[in-house]
Amino acid sequence: MRKTKLISILTFLTTLTTSAVVVSCSTDDKTTILHKQTDINKLDLNTNLYDIKDTNPSTIIKTFLELNDQKLVNLHEDQLEVKMISNSNAVINVKDSNEFIGNTNIKFELKDNQTNSSSINWSTLTPTTNVSEKTSLTPTNNNISERTNKPVVKPTITTNTKETKTTKTNESEVIPALNLKPAKVSRPSEPKPRRRREVREEKPVTNESIKKEATTHSIPWTSLTPATQTSPLTPPTPPTTVSSSNPLVPTSTASTSTSVVPISTSINNIEESTKQPIVDLAIKGDQTFEVIDANSSSNIDELYINQTLKPFNEIKLTKENAEKLMLRNDVAANFYSHPRFELSKEEIVLDKNRNNKVELKLFDKNTKKYIDSSEVQWYQRTRYPEDKIFEVNQNDNGTTFKLLSNGVLEWKDTKESEIKIPDEKSAVIWASYKGYLYSTTVRVFSEHVSDMVNNEELAKEAAKKLVEEQGWNSLPPLEKLIKAYEWMTKEVKYDHDLTSGPILKNQNAHSALVKKYTVCTGYAKGFKLILDELGIPCRFMEGSSDRESTISKHAWNLVQIDNEWYHVDTTSDRTNTQTNFNFFLNTNEDFEEKDTFDRDFNNKGTRLRNFKFKNFVATEDDVLALIDNNWNTEKKQISTLTLVTNKNNFKNINSAFTKRNLDVKGYRYGSPYGPNKTIIYTFNQQYNQNLTDVVVNKVEKYQDKHAIKVELNQEVKDLKAGNFNIKNALIKSAQQQGKSYVLYLDHFNSYNDVEVKLESIKRKDYKFTISTNSTVKFNIERQTQPNAVIEVLDNDSIKITNNLSNLEYNFNNTTWSNVPDNFTISDTTIGKLYLRYKGSDSKLSSDIQTISISRSQIPTNHNIKSINKTLVGVNDTMQYRLKNTNNSWTDITANKVKNLGSGTYQVRIKPSKHSLASEIVEISVN
Repeated sequence: MRKTKLISILTFLTTLTTSAVVVSCSTDDKTTILHKQTDINKLDLNTNLYDIKDTNPSTIIKTFLELNDQKLVNLHEDQLEVKMISNSNAVINVKDSNEFIGNTNIKFELKDNQTNSSSINWSTLTPTTNVSEKTSLTPTNNNISERTNKPVVKPTITTNTKETKTTKTNESEVIPALNLKPAKVSRPSEPKPRRRREVREEKPVTNESIKKEATTHSIPWTSLTPATQTSPLTPPTPPTTVSSSNPLVPTSTASTSTSVVPISTSINNIEESTKQPIVDLAIKGDQTFEVIDANSSSNIDELYINQTLKPFNEIKLTKENAEKLMLRNDVAANFYSHPRFELSKEEIVLDKNRNNKVELKLFDKNTKKYIDSSEVQWYQRTRYPEDKIFEVNQNDNGTTFKLLSNGVLEWKDTKESEIKIPDEKSAVIWASYKGYLYSTTVRVFSEHVSDMVNNEELAKEAAKKLVEEQGWNSLPPLEKLIKAYEWMTKEVKYDHDLTSGPILKNQNAHSALVKKYTVCTGYAKGFKLILDELGIPCRFMEGSSDRESTISKHAWNLVQIDNEWYHVDTTSDRTNTQTNFNFFLNTNEDFEEKDTFDRDFNNKGTRLRNFKFKNFVATEDDVLALIDNNWNTEKKQISTLTLVTNKNNFKNINSAFTKRNLDVKGYRYGSPYGPNKTIIYTFNQQYNQNLTDVVVNKVEKYQDKHAIKVELNQEVKDLKAGNFNIKNALIKSAQQQGKSYVLYLDHFNSYNDVEVKLESIKRKDYKFTISTNSTVKFNIERQTQPNAVIEVLDNDSIKITNNLSNLEYNFNNTTWSNVPDNFTISDTTIGKLYLRYKGSDSKLSSDIQTISISRSQIPTNHNIKSINKTLVGVNDTMQYRLKNTNNSWTDITANKVKNLGSGTYQVRIKPSKHSLASEIVEISVN
């Protein structure tokens, strides 16, 4: 028995310990991958996972992070997703703010593990042991929709070194049952490995053992069936709905449950029930008035199991006993909640600036009204520095936030001393109403984090305001990009003062868009916010480059135009006068070989490479067009030619000179642009040059297409797009039809009425005379932006329910694909789903609709378990079914499921509108 008690205490301490996430922004070998397009295969990670207890994705992720803590110090479990390949191989995808940023292959081997669990008796219920809580956490973004209290990471990456912030842990008080004091915990010097949670062996409890333990102040155990997690089943059959006419709105459940101090459950064996499981009971039922006293009940758990599955009936519960129940950790937060009522918010975030006060209310789903707050008793449960319950207006140093009367919460600084200022703290707000308890998590940001979050929001607002004021969203995509690039390079100044002030002051979008004084990281982050507002796919890139100084850290962007990706570097093109576009729409070849960054991405751009860079040539056709356009028809000569090219392109240059019968007299180098060199060629005089006169007879619109037809008076072979010079559009291709050429156009400079003018045709040894009106009018229309309505299906696929045709899609800015005829997309990935109408001969493609796709997660400390053949810890966002059967999923509409038969049950959070079903938790019912 003593050994059992010791195990229980150790397990209790272990499960209360919260892992701290550390952000590393150093320049050493500990590579940070937050907000990066990084190939994590290059990080020399340990990808061999041996002796893992199961193939549950969460187990694989935890083991992977444990083995690589020193390399991935800022990475959290929620940023990883496992894709199984076989029973010993998988791929781990890495994401940040639901955006895909890399993956790696792993191998693993299974090791069997035994599980068990326990509970303690109501008669010995005491407040849980005080355990230090690591709270040095910072938010990744301002999204507060998750129901779990997750670790968060700083939203900013700097190219400078930043020290890791840690918090000092506090000693625990005496554990009453064993009269032991845990050892003091010193400040960690480096991230500690994540501990694997032990699941204790289930042991039966008898009336005699309960009495014996109570008299000796020990902590007896009662049987609670453990939960284990497995990966989702694919493909499950569609669920059969068993629900009330008024299904519950999702409520906060396990988000506040961590380690536990349990209350006894029924100790008598129960015969196999022949009743159907109870999942849906009388939310709208009439209130009953039976006298129920929890204070004198010998089995509190069974009382609440029964009462929360019946129409609402008040339970007599003293304040002292209510506080004891609030301190429990072995049952889910909604165990004592009646499903008829819920709190008005699922999770609360308090900060100094934007959310410094929140009013919480209790909502009656039956009457559709809020309960008068004067009838509700409000409490705050802290875990650090003490595991303690506070009433309203007890706002001393031990509280995490200010709790005022009538359910009003106010922000309170997390500062504990001049040297100890956690970035974030959390506590639980409890509401007690007529014997039932309701709770949700409250996260409190420090003053520093509050300012960071506020600055990020100010930057987003500045980007939105800029785009609206400039009217850029009325332009086609390439014109949007050009205008935004010009503004960024001219209006934002470089901050050369890197020695004073906070190290992050010029490393964020706020410094670029609000202060307009930043460095490369701020340029890149600010430009991405602008392009997000413009609907242009954009990624943040960083690496090492000597564009700014000799091999230093640098940041820029990738942008997508015509389904191809190009580099843009607003920092290196900054100017006080006219933008040169030297670093606009670059490719990997426009970087030095010694520059280091992730060069491996799909759909690399080619056609628009450096298209605003005067005299840049990449192909033989580019060189031929440059020669033809610089040939003097009056002198029948070309004496000099200036071009900018890469060192690998000289073969194409010499071939073009040969085709145009040019004899190079000499050359010299001009200004370099990274690996691209300026070369000025001189040529010997050309003799016996024959000149052919060609007349342009007609220029007209070609059919019902974005094209013009140019009719000549004689046939001229082998003219390319570069021989034709037009205004207000780009030539995508030129196609010869006898004496005529059809020019197919794209990237018009505006929508609606556009006049495209053929200004000239240039070709060495030819003189073209335009004898007719060369202007063609177009009415340029784009497809309407889609308003697709999607539904996540049971097998992790997505269906467009309003049946929009002619759509194409991609996930996380990858390759565009056609939406299938059945409107079902099977290769669903968490992150961003992009949808647009495809372009046609008469209409351009639409602007992009963006939909965020997530995967629901059952918290690690979910406390879903079986008590007397009743599932507890569940809620109305979940489904269940019996394992190894063909049964469809059954929706859960209350917070418990009663009268289950023996077997293993699978529980998951059901798929919702934009969220995939969660991983599966398995519960054994005996």
